[in-house]
Amino acid sequence: MSVCALVQSWRVRIPPGGKETEAWGVDDPPWLIAINAVSLVFALVANVCLLLTFAHRIRYQLSQPIVILFWYISSFLLVSLVSVASKHLRLYPRQEYAFSQSYYYGILSSTLYFIIASFLLVNYFNSIILKRYPPAFSTLTFPQRTLMLQTISLTFYLAIGALIFSKIEGWEYVDGVYWADYTLLTIGLGSDFKLEHNLSKALLIPFAIGGITILGLVVGSVRSLVLERGKIKVERRAIEKERTKWIELLENQKREEAKNLSHPKTEVEKLRDEFHLMRKIERSANMKSKWTSLATSLTAFLILWLGGAMVFTFSERSQEWDYFDALYFSYVALLTIGYGDLYPSSNSGKPFFVVWTMIAVPALTILISDMGNTVIRMIQRATFWVGAKTILPDSPPEKDNPTRGGQEEEEEEEEAERNKLLKIIAVEIRTLTGHMTSGSPRKYSFEEWVRFLELLGIAWREGEGDDWSWLDEEGPLASSLSETEWLLEKMCRRLEGDAERLGYESLGGD
Repeated sequence: MSVCALVQSWRVRIPPGGKETEAWGVDDPPWLIAINAVSLVFALVANVCLLLTFAHRIRYQLSQPIVILFWYISSFLLVSLVSVASKHLRLYPRQEYAFSQSYYYGILSSTLYFIIASFLLVNYFNSIILKRYPPAFSTLTFPQRTLMLQTISLTFYLAIGALIFSKIEGWEYVDGVYWADYTLLTIGLGSDFKLEHNLSKALLIPFAIGGITILGLVVGSVRSLVLERGKIKVERRAIEKERTKWIELLENQKREEAKNLSHPKTEVEKLRDEFHLMRKIERSANMKSKWTSLATSLTAFLILWLGGAMVFTFSERSQEWDYFDALYFSYVALLTIGYGDLYPSSNSGKPFFVVWTMIAVPALTILISDMGNTVIRMIQRATFWVGAKTILPDSPPEKDNPTRGGQEEEEEEEEAERNKLLKIIAVEIRTLTGHMTSGSPRKYSFEEWVRFLELLGIAWREGEGDDWSWLDEEGPLASSLSETEWLLEKMCRRLEGDAERLGYESLGGD
């Protein structure tokens, strides 16, 4: 973005009766260009240092002060230039002179640099001064590295494409960036920038295919990283909150039952009730996390939509847009419909449009996914229900978490009776491993859990030892693992323990 702030003079002259798109540049003072270039250098060094820190090529304690300082310097230099230009370099009359897109890119760049540097400063303060977490960025996972590389690739692809097409068509580079942005995002605005040369029309075919492919990869990575990984953390927090609440209620309930001993529950009944309570907590936390995510993403979308419309209302005053026009355009652009009847043409509107649409890509990805997990899922279930009651009575919807059928349980029980303990556990480990690769997480029935607990040697019946609780901190509900992962870990530990004990006895141990 700092490149866009440097490639064009900050002031333009508009021909009499013409538009800003027809204006030509007015030379900037050499000192403005020099300071602008220095700001770009500081920003580039900060970006490189940050990437090397993520790659663990530079120590966090060394690189972060440099990154924060350089981004603040870059931001303050641009802010100073913008302030001086707006007060002392403005040309009159205003009808004939205006600030260029590069001027507004300078404003946007300084704002983003300041925000990023401030976030990093908070991170550095919490890690070094308050020591709330380790003074280092955690090692990037494969999805994180993939998203970073894809985002960098998309940025370079857009920038290089803008350079090529602007050279062929004779546009300003910033206009090429604007054109490449709405082309790759498939918005398809009917703007003033039309391809006139056959060469550019021919190059558009591979350029659009490659760009849309990279964009699709970015969208997929955003979904897998932000949604799937973030969903697990949000859901675990919701489960822990619900679990804590229900533990307090159960303690009160136990005290009440101790006073009333007329109809005491057996240990099996208590365990069964607690198991169903665990399932209730999971369902409640799952739904709360999904609807909370939807509310958050919907709020972000509304801010983008309504806030963007407000900005376009002011930036496109030359086109006499009112707020409803800007609201209509923003909605059409966000959903990539792109009728082309309205589009930004001002030097302030086009840079904002580029940044605004780039932010909209992850925001809309998250919103659509959250709607798929809530609203669309409800509509789908309602459709299945109507179909089952009318024209499709023999096609009920598939359950989200199918459990194993009775035949498989009988076969496993017969096999368990024929084999020794080690083989039984090995078979269960193999079965659980198959569940791990089956797709959606498995939710086991109470009867299955009883069999697993007995196989693991966990005392759960009355008088067998320590009381087992589904809501305990060591239980599957409070664990960050899925039920299958939790069982696999316990099974492997049991197998290791039994194997070591049997091996020791075979060598003559007591």
